[in-house]
Amino acid sequence: MSRLSTIKDTLHVKAYQEIKPKTICLKPGPRGKISENETAKYLKISRTMVREALLILENEKLAERDHRRGVVVKEANYNRN
Repeated sequence: MSRLSTIKDTLHVKAYQEIKPKTICLKPGPRGKISENETAKYLKISRTMVREALLILENEKLAERDHRRGVVVKEANYNRN
């Protein structure tokens, strides 16, 4: 594995680790948009790395892509017994 691919892997993992706790705590709120641009600027990484992190969150069912709004936090689906 080349050094460049290792750095890229690390960057999208960094983005994922920053974004995931916010989606679990429902920040920016249920159905709130996660901005690729703002997240990339905040983490000082490319939007591509942020996009890869968001794909992981989509696969974990924590976020979903809305074609009009971009990526949004999914509403929590709690079982109430």
